Amino acid sequence: GVVDFVPGWFMQGHKRPEDKLYTSKAFRDERTATFLKAITPTEMLINAVTALIAPDLYDIGREAIERLKTGDHLQTKHSNVSLWPSVFSGIEVISNRITPNHRDCDGTFEGYDLLLSGGSHSHAEMFLADLGANLAYQPGTVVGLCGKLLRHEVADWKGGERVCYAHFMRDAVHSRLGVRRAKWVEENIYHKLMSTEFLARQRGY
Repeated sequence: GVVDFVPGWFMQGHKRPEDKLYTSKAFRDERTATFLKAITPTEMLINAVTALIAPDLYDIGREAIERLKTGDHLQTKHSNVSLWPSVFSGIEVISNRITPNHRDCDGTFEGYDLLLSGGSHSHAEMFLADLGANLAYQPGTVVGLCGKLLRHEVADWKGGERVCYAHFMRDAVHSRLGVRRAKWVEENIYHKLMSTEFLARQRGY
């Protein structure tokens, strides 16, 4: 099935600037603390990937979560909020379901979703209809894409279980928290990452 872990988002039909944010139902489950602690090491890697491929998005995501954790914007602060390990607004866990062709309407065009493929399946592909591209989507693969801009789907998979951890940011939530929108990722960011000087600094030369 599908379950959403979200430390703070709007109730349906209540997105005014003065409306409070609510934790998702699954987030309030007594077992969620154990789940969040278990995924924290993986989420640190997801955060690091985000910081590399979309540093501005990482910065505003981290700022939003820090503001959310104060509890000032929440209708009722839950103890699990302090355990939230991600810079993303929420994580949707999709277990053994196909993902129909769609766009993610609640983010921004500039923002990335990060999709982590997990499970024991032997083969899967993500299809990006607007690009006519098939991406390998084996367990352990992370795909970053502008989900509001590009249609994406996983129509089938082969062998074993398939789980997707879909990381997303909600534009309305960021607006409620007083956080600006991320800028478009520019090519020069990747040139910087691949420069000899940058790599030398990372290796301690």
